[in-house]
Amino acid sequence: MRFGKHIRNTETAGMRLVFGIAVLVLGLFFTGTALAATIQGFKFNDLDGDGLWKEGEPRLANHNVLVRNNSTKNFFTFKTDANGNYAAENLSIGDYAVWSGLPMGWVQTTPKPGSGLVVLNIELRSADQVKEINFGITTNATPPEPVRPACEYDFTIESKDSEGDWNAKSTWEPERIPGPGDHIKIHAGHTITIPNSYVIDLEDGTLCNEGTLQSAANVYGSPLTWIEIHAKSVQNIGQIIAQNGPDGICGSWHAISGSWIEIWATYFVNGDDMGAGGTLKTGNGGVDIQTCVNRRPATGGTGGDVEIFAVTLENRSGATLEAGNGGYAEGIHAPIKGGDGGSVMLHTDFIDDGHNDSYNEGTIRSGEGSHAKGQKGLTSVGKPGAFVGMLPMMNGDFPGPNPFYYDEGTDVGAPWHWDPVNLKAGNKLKVRGYDEIVIYTDEGGTMDFTELQAGAIESRKTIKITTLPDADGNGGTIDFRGAIRTVFKAGEKIEILADEDKILLDDGVTMEDLLDAPEIIRGPGQVIYHMNISSPPEISGEPGKTVKIPLKVMNHGPKQDTYTFTVSDSSGWILGQLADVTVDGISVKTMSLNVTLPAMRGEESIITVTAISKADASVTASARISVLVHPGVDSDNDNSPDVWDDFDDDPNEWVDTDGDGTGNNTDTDDDNDGMADTYEKKYDLEPFDAEDASQDPDEDGYSNLEEHDASTNPNDPESHPSPEPPPQYTSGVFTVIGAEGRGKGTILADYLFDGGDYEGELGIFSLSGMEAFEPGSPEFIAEAIRRVMSDTEAGHIVIRDKEQGARFDGPLGASHEGNFNKGDYKGSDSFEMKPGDTFATVLIPDGTFAEVAGKPETKEPRKRPLFSLATANPDDGLYYGQVAGIPAEGMDNSFINAVAYEDMSAKNSDRDYNDLIVQIRGIEVRSPAIDAVIDKSKEWRTGTDNVSEHLNIPQPDESTPWITVTLKSPADLLVYDPDGNVIGRDGGTIPGATFEWDENGHQVVTLPALDEGDYNVVLRAIGDGGLCHLEVKGFRGGEMLASEELPVIIEPHQVLKTVLPVAEFTENHTVTFDTPQIPTDENGILLPFDFDGDGDVDDTDIRRISGMWGAETGNANYDAFYDLDNDGRIGLYDIMSVSNSYNAP
Repeated sequence: MRFGKHIRNTETAGMRLVFGIAVLVLGLFFTGTALAATIQGFKFNDLDGDGLWKEGEPRLANHNVLVRNNSTKNFFTFKTDANGNYAAENLSIGDYAVWSGLPMGWVQTTPKPGSGLVVLNIELRSADQVKEINFGITTNATPPEPVRPACEYDFTIESKDSEGDWNAKSTWEPERIPGPGDHIKIHAGHTITIPNSYVIDLEDGTLCNEGTLQSAANVYGSPLTWIEIHAKSVQNIGQIIAQNGPDGICGSWHAISGSWIEIWATYFVNGDDMGAGGTLKTGNGGVDIQTCVNRRPATGGTGGDVEIFAVTLENRSGATLEAGNGGYAEGIHAPIKGGDGGSVMLHTDFIDDGHNDSYNEGTIRSGEGSHAKGQKGLTSVGKPGAFVGMLPMMNGDFPGPNPFYYDEGTDVGAPWHWDPVNLKAGNKLKVRGYDEIVIYTDEGGTMDFTELQAGAIESRKTIKITTLPDADGNGGTIDFRGAIRTVFKAGEKIEILADEDKILLDDGVTMEDLLDAPEIIRGPGQVIYHMNISSPPEISGEPGKTVKIPLKVMNHGPKQDTYTFTVSDSSGWILGQLADVTVDGISVKTMSLNVTLPAMRGEESIITVTAISKADASVTASARISVLVHPGVDSDNDNSPDVWDDFDDDPNEWVDTDGDGTGNNTDTDDDNDGMADTYEKKYDLEPFDAEDASQDPDEDGYSNLEEHDASTNPNDPESHPSPEPPPQYTSGVFTVIGAEGRGKGTILADYLFDGGDYEGELGIFSLSGMEAFEPGSPEFIAEAIRRVMSDTEAGHIVIRDKEQGARFDGPLGASHEGNFNKGDYKGSDSFEMKPGDTFATVLIPDGTFAEVAGKPETKEPRKRPLFSLATANPDDGLYYGQVAGIPAEGMDNSFINAVAYEDMSAKNSDRDYNDLIVQIRGIEVRSPAIDAVIDKSKEWRTGTDNVSEHLNIPQPDESTPWITVTLKSPADLLVYDPDGNVIGRDGGTIPGATFEWDENGHQVVTLPALDEGDYNVVLRAIGDGGLCHLEVKGFRGGEMLASEELPVIIEPHQVLKTVLPVAEFTENHTVTFDTPQIPTDENGILLPFDFDGDGDVDDTDIRRISGMWGAETGNANYDAFYDLDNDGRIGLYDIMSVSNSYNAP
């Protein structure tokens, strides 16, 4: 079975037709071919089922015959007359698809036998040709096998790889490309990509998707990708995903529309009867920010449409159909428009007797039109996408486009149209977020609202409900009996249009009890006039050429209507004119607008075509098309063609707004007005307009430039340069003195303990110049974060909890809290600050500095920055006791080396001081000691804890022997002391020892206190391994006494071990060790999986790999070293390889 492919415009990515609402087929444009050919015939009841009409077999009146031009996609619907005859006249020559509706339970015997939608493809080859096609249908034939959900069939071909292309034989089992008649299954966990311009045509086949079926990625200059499926039955339990449109490039390409999805099936099911929700999602339009060039239009990409044609359509509970959102747009002194949202269109009225089993119980969401930023009068937001459905049973959730995007007073109504033959609303139907809700039926249809609950259907503006009886007075009823009161609510008005005797109410209930709106209108039923005009959102052509913009006018009302047109553009180009056009009810006509392009490459314009109904002048629709003269070559391949490129031989630059010879990507002040671009963007100034430096928008007496220099807010009269003295901090201030043995400005930070479930970041920032900001203010926070993220002497990020683990695991001392530590320990980090400078720390409890940088005013407790600083002013949010120093035994002021943090505001914290502990060397700190601020009932130092033991190891004095172990690697370095404690990537349980990466990327372990006995040095390969150099140096105080370095070759997944006899150094001042080898047991048997080099493969080794079971490439806990079969996943083979080597006593 085949419903017909749709021709797509494939000139460039994004140049597709925007599909109309509630029509079957979509056209390109009229080609001017002579109209004269005819398709005609009759429809009859084939009583004996032989496919031949005989006397006595009745002709069938008032049946639908549908004709489509396969070239132009023009679509026509005809009703048979009283004698069963029909005629489609004045047709152009070409290929056509013809079919007729079948009542429920009937089959077609001629011209092509079948059930459901049976399509006949024919050719008209001469202008005077008359093609006779008679349709015979019967109930006296073997009934066809009922069409079932696709996942209930016996599959003939199934996916076998986790990833693959649809048209690759290796993707499938058996190894061939699926084709017509196949019953296909895509397994859960498998992702299948559809190549560009590829249509999945299965005819009588079926498609069951439990994995992910996606379109190919969109790229500039290539046809826009989409998903189109033709099959007898389609069921989606996984995901069907169309890709987003690429973002625009400032000064170059505009944003591109999102990809769309189109499905043709006799039976379409989203989800299953067990509540497994399928997701069908189209692509979002790309973002278009053209602020780097004055007077350049910007248009966000259009969101992709969802369009489904089915005899039976079921969107089951838990399933989602979602159209893509429009893309954001921003520009300067030019027309700026946010991208329109995609629409959801569900077509199911294909049965002549009105029978329709389709329903919705899931979620259906049309796309959001996007916001836009630009000059007033030239800027408009994107239109939200529509929903149009012919489903007779409507339940579930319709959340509607997000109203956040719609500016006050703008008319961008989001329409929701429900238009079956008969309709019933379920008790879980919830419609909200739309501006225009229209509910109507065919003449003689019925509306059943008896199960509606209070607040079921709400519109921000209007609701219209209308129905008419048929010519015999049947139908046309609206049944409200049983409905819970106030089921319809609108912000402006509600219209109920039906004959009074056809509105059914419970006794004692009035219409006013059910409706809530400022204006309620009652009246007789009426014909709905509704139309739409669509076109490609983007189109281009060569200089000086005339391009045709295809336009499609769709009449969604039941009656014929005539439309007039207005055409305008933004650039004064030469435009053609459009004549009036008459369109039959529920039909479409196509036309084209001629536009002559200018001779200059890269020129562009916005063309707007508006259609106006003659039957009802209030019914209008517009299409907005971005037209571009193709820009030509791109010499440096930076996606900015030469005509737009200020640096056509530099792939890293393409725009120089101020003409100073420095491209915008490098230039920090693009208009040379003395204000940084980041500042101007933050405060909505013009980074490409130098005149705003002298302006004073908040009228506080300070120019924008003066406010910039003082880092104040130029839009807030209360924020301005202040002569007030700098704040006095009472605690939480650190002074840089330089770590021992390092430069005077070097500090070392070691993440010791993670005691909280949050995943935050800790930073340090210089206090120099911070007196210009009010402590705790959004400006203070923003500047502190800017410094932290600069990775300069002004500040650094010290800890990223989501990306690294702390040194110590498990409960802390007497604390009974769980183990929150995750990730690999990365050792100590060194940072450079100015010697003698003061700095503070700032903690984002559960987030990142990048997240908060754009929202410094956030009040969210998990994101709001917590500073080490405290002042005497309780209003600035800087509290005493946010941090506390941890003293060590017998060490004067020793707590300068370790600080404990609370990850909630000190005013509200639990005062256990175990949420985060960091050791910072090379500083002096002014902060309270932990003894003064901790809640005594939560004192964790009363038990044994690794932190205190570590801190109580003093730094070596002049007589203390100590050792460093350095690995110049492709391997991980771990050192174990005689008691089995470790220092390295796996953590740091050797008291006082440190692990860090030096400036050359080498791993360095420092052992400041040496125990008696031998130390094991273990190397674990990274990646493919290779040549390493292992170096050991011995010191006494600051003097190096001995060293030894050996080359080592390590293979992939290999563990090597050597023994470091410490006594040789402490007694003889010599360093000696053997070349590392694979570990062995006491009998010399090789132990390739002795990960800790302790002479056996025991539970510790097995736990190390089994803890990663299921981890895959890209997961935080995945370590390629343990992926022994190199399949990208740590699975049973890897774990059993180690477990089977167990040899512990």
